[in-house]
Amino acid sequence: MTVGASDAEALLQVVEYYHGVLLESPEAMGYLKRRGIGDPEAVERFRLGYANRTLGLRLPRKNTALGRELREQLKRLGVFRERTGREHLNGCLVIPVFDGQGRVAELYGRRLDHHAKVGHLYLPGPHRGVWNLDAFRASKEIILCESLIDALTFWCAGYRHVTASFGTNGFTREHLEAVGVTPVEWTGYHLGDRAVDGGFSFRTGWGTGRRGRSGGGR
Repeated sequence: MTVGASDAEALLQVVEYYHGVLLESPEAMGYLKRRGIGDPEAVERFRLGYANRTLGLRLPRKNTALGRELREQLKRLGVFRERTGREHLNGCLVIPVFDGQGRVAELYGRRLDHHAKVGHLYLPGPHRGVWNLDAFRASKEIILCESLIDALTFWCAGYRHVTASFGTNGFTREHLEAVGVTPVEWTGYHLGDRAVDGGFSFRTGWGTGRRGRSGGGR
């Protein structure tokens, strides 16, 4: 971690650190393989990472001015927890989500331990960013998944025109802006309800239809 880095730079450094940890972790790499998302291209392209409670060991000591400054910044960003000072995503596969300028907008954590009381974590605050923005530029059809893990599974299976919401209630304004259209109708539920079942259709500003398909989460 670099002292004096902006918040955007600090988050990117965290992502790169977690990415390096994952590449050196047989446990985390084994998890990716079991889930069918261990494609090396996907790991590299989406900067997948692993938080294993070692980030704090790479910082200056707590009793130094530099150490306190960096830890306070990471707390403010949600990387460290405010009360305990520990890594918020400890024990998680970390999937970063970027915005249109390539800045880290969100971190999603999926615990490797399926018996953990809390299996899914995000940074505190509202969800930001859209995963796999390139899909919106390259394809007229987008597959929408409920979870980032499922979207990665599609991507690794060759369906590159895929994205994900942040759970059943996590389809955001930024998703709409990425599509560039206005949602007309959801099959089963309306936007903002607790779940999305089936497909959804969009209407562009020119009155033509654009079709999306939804994939379930797990």
